[in-house]
Amino acid sequence: SVVGREDLAHPTRAWNFAAPFLSLLLLLAFGISAQASPRDDLLRLVPEDVTFCAVVQDLRERTKNAKDGIAIERLFEMPVIKSQLASPEIKKLLAIKDQIFKELQVTPQQLRDDLLGDAFAFAYRQGPADKPELEQGLFLVWAHDKALLAQVVDRINGFQKKTGELKELRDLKHNGQGYVQRVRMKGMESTGEFYLLRDNLIIFSPHESAIKSVIDRDAKQPTIEKEKPFWTKMLDRLDLDKALAVLMVNPRVFDGELASLEKKAQGPERAFLKEFRRYWQAFEGIGLYAEAIDRLELGLAVHIRKDALPKAALQFFAEIGKPSTLWKSIPEDALFALAARTDLKSLTEVFTGFCEDGKLNNIRESLEGSLRPFLPAKAGRDVLLKGLGPDWGLWITAPSSADKTWVPEVILAMKLQDSTYGAAAETTIRNAIQFLTTAAQFSAKDKLNVETIKEGKTEIKYLTSESFPAGFRPAFGVKDGYLLFTGSPKSIQKFSAHPALPSADEIPLLRISAKAWANYLGNHKTEVAGFLALVTASDAKELETQIDELIPNLKILDRLEIVAKSGKETVTLILRLHTKPHPLGLR
Repeated sequence: SVVGREDLAHPTRAWNFAAPFLSLLLLLAFGISAQASPRDDLLRLVPEDVTFCAVVQDLRERTKNAKDGIAIERLFEMPVIKSQLASPEIKKLLAIKDQIFKELQVTPQQLRDDLLGDAFAFAYRQGPADKPELEQGLFLVWAHDKALLAQVVDRINGFQKKTGELKELRDLKHNGQGYVQRVRMKGMESTGEFYLLRDNLIIFSPHESAIKSVIDRDAKQPTIEKEKPFWTKMLDRLDLDKALAVLMVNPRVFDGELASLEKKAQGPERAFLKEFRRYWQAFEGIGLYAEAIDRLELGLAVHIRKDALPKAALQFFAEIGKPSTLWKSIPEDALFALAARTDLKSLTEVFTGFCEDGKLNNIRESLEGSLRPFLPAKAGRDVLLKGLGPDWGLWITAPSSADKTWVPEVILAMKLQDSTYGAAAETTIRNAIQFLTTAAQFSAKDKLNVETIKEGKTEIKYLTSESFPAGFRPAFGVKDGYLLFTGSPKSIQKFSAHPALPSADEIPLLRISAKAWANYLGNHKTEVAGFLALVTASDAKELETQIDELIPNLKILDRLEIVAKSGKETVTLILRLHTKPHPLGLR
C-alpha cells in the first residue's frame, strides 16, 4: 500500500510507517549472505543528514537454506502468537493481502524474491522544531526483476484509478530526470505523492522535495566505484554490513539540538546535558539491528571514538569488556542470571560528571553520614569503592525436589579485594548487617532468630522465623574471597570460586532460561500463584490460569541472553532469543 503525506507528518507516525516494514523483514528472514551492490546503490541516494536510515538486504538469498529462520518459525508456534494470528483483525488483513496479490498478479514469493529480495530502505528526516512541515520521508527499493517492478507499479496505478482513489498521474521533470506525481483523492480534497522509477530502482516519497534531492544527489554521485556511500561506511564501522535489517542513526544530526537544549537549561538539567554532550560527541554511529538464523538476535551497536571519552568511562568500559569469573559458578539452568565486572570507582566518577556540584556534595555527605558508624577504625570513606569488585553477580535457581520447598534460591555475590581495603569493606558490611538484623529483631512481629554455621574458616550467619516460607533462611557469609547473600546457608556451602576467565569475543551479561521457568512453574504453580495473590491482592485461581497459559509459550523457547562485544572503537550489546529445535527436525 502507498502511504499518504499525513502519515509522515510527525516522527511518531514516521516510525509507525517504518516499524511494519522492519517487522516484515523479520518474518521473511532466513540465512546469512551479503550482496552489497544493490544495497549500496540505494544507500548512495540517502542523504547523510537524515534522522535515521533503515535498510534490509538479501531476503532472496536467505530463503535458500532450510535451517535458516527456524527461530522465527518456532515463535509462530507459540500459543500467544497463534491466538493473535487467529483474531478477526488479522484474518481481515490476510483477506485484504490475498486480494492485493490477486490484483497485482504477483505471488508472495515473487514479492519476496524478485521485488524485495535484494535490498530496500527507508529514510526519514525530521523537520526543524519550528517548521515540522519540512520533514522528508523516502522509501527505496532495488528490485531483481525490473520488468516485474514496472508492471506492478502500473497495476497499482490502474487498480487505484479504477476504484477512484487515484485521480491522475502527472509526468514531471527535475534537472532532466523524469518522475511521477500521483494525485489521490482524500474526501473532497486531492493530495500528492511522488515516485521515480528507473531500471531496477523505485524511490517513493510523499514529499516532492525529497525526490528532487535524490535526483540531485544521483547526478553528483553517479557511481560508487571511488568511495563507499556514507551509510555503507557506517554499516562497516558498526560491523553490521551483513546483518539482515539495520536501523542506523547519525549522531551528528542531533548536535545542534542538544547544544540548544543545554543553552536553555538551568541547574541540574544543564549539568546533565553538558556531560551528556561530552559523551555524545564520542559517538560516531548507532545501529539497531535484527538477525534470524537458528535464533532471533536483536542488538544495539555503538561506534565510539574511545579517545574522546573521559578517563573514568574508559576504565568502566574496560572492565565491562572482560568476562566475570562468576559465570563459572552460575548453573546453566538458572532461572535468572546477571553477572559482570564493574569498577566501582570509575562508575562513581562517571555518575559524578552528570551531577551539579552542589547537589553532588549533598549526596556525598548523606552517604558518608550513613556509612560512618559502620567503618572500622582509621578506614577512609572510599573503603567500599576500593575494597569491592570488580566481579559481582545475582542469580536465581529453582529448588530441587529434595529441598521440599517452592521458594527459588537467590544468590548475590561480590568479590572482595585481597587487600587491606577488602578487609575493611568486609568489616563495614558485617557491621551494617549486624545493625540491620538487630533492628529487624526488635520490629518483627514473629520471633526472628540468628543462627551460625561454621565450616572450616567459613562462618555463615542466617535467619529463621516461623513467618518465613519453608526452606527460606536468609544467609550471609564470606567464602573464597566473595561476599555472599543467599536465601539459605546451603547455597553458601555449595559455592566455589573459579580462576579468571580468558578474554573472549563475546562477554555474557544476562541469561534467562525459559526451559527452567517452564519446569519451575509447572512444578510449583499453586504455591507461586498463592504467593503472588498475597503480594498483589489478586485472585489465586485467576493467577493459576494465567500461569497455565504462560507455560506452553515458555516451552517453545530455550533462553534469552544479553552479551557484549567490545572492539577497538565499537561497543555492541546483543540480545538473543533462542528457540528450541523443532521436534521433527528441519522441514
